[in-house]
Amino acid sequence: GLIYVLITPLMHVISTSVMGKKDLLDPTTIWIPKNPTGENYLEALEIIDYLPAFRNSFVYSGLITLLQLFSCSIVGYGLARYNFREKKFIFA
Repeated sequence: GLIYVLITPLMHVISTSVMGKKDLLDPTTIWIPKNPTGENYLEALEIIDYLPAFRNSFVYSGLITLLQLFSCSIVGYGLARYNFREKKFIFA
C-alpha cells in the first residue's frame, strides 16, 4: 500500500509531462496519452535555461570534489605515517 501511495503521484507527473495540449484538455485521457510528445521538455529547457545552471553545478561540485580529495589525501597520509598519542582515538 505504501508503494502505491509513493508511486502514483510520480507516475501521474510522468504521464502528464508527455501529454500534448489536446490530451490535457481531453477528459477521456487520464493516464496514457493518445499522442505522446516531447515538446514539453524542450519548452522547459528553453524557459528554465537549464544547461548553464547544470554546467555551473557540475563545475562547482567538481572543484569541491578535487579540493576534498587533495585535503583528505594529505590528512590520510599523515594519520597513516606518523605515530601520535590520539591516533587510536581518531581511528575509532
